Amino acid sequence: MPRVIALGTENDDIAWKLADLLDVAGVEFVKTDNPGLLMEASDNAIIMDGVRGISRPSLLSISDLSNQPRISVHDMDAGTTMRLLRKAGRLKRAKIIGIPLGANVDDVLDEVKMLLEECLKSGRTRTDSHEPDVKEVRGA
Repeated sequence: MPRVIALGTENDDIAWKLADLLDVAGVEFVKTDNPGLLMEASDNAIIMDGVRGISRPSLLSISDLSNQPRISVHDMDAGTTMRLLRKAGRLKRAKIIGIPLGANVDDVLDEVKMLLEECLKSGRTRTDSHEPDVKEVRGA
């Protein structure tokens, strides 16, 4: 079953809200605040996250994410984690659905669903017919 990892926090929960609303049969949605969960993702993972600096939902690559300076390992965000996993050969083909931070969920829902379906078409090998599943995984 394809898995979509919806990254967020209490203050950046747009991907979580969309995961609750997206109705895509055969897709498991995992809502998490822990970018470390990406270490369990498959090489062709689909990731949804709020992104600064974009005006509409967009498909992004790991290279598109900004490289913020880090002072300690506690400063590791999703972008840093994805870059490290790519260097280790674990996330070569990750698909990132970037959602503008502060966007209204209703205004971006249809476009995010279209982008998700595009990602699934390019990576799905069979058609699953059961209902979507939403999980929450909280980091430490």
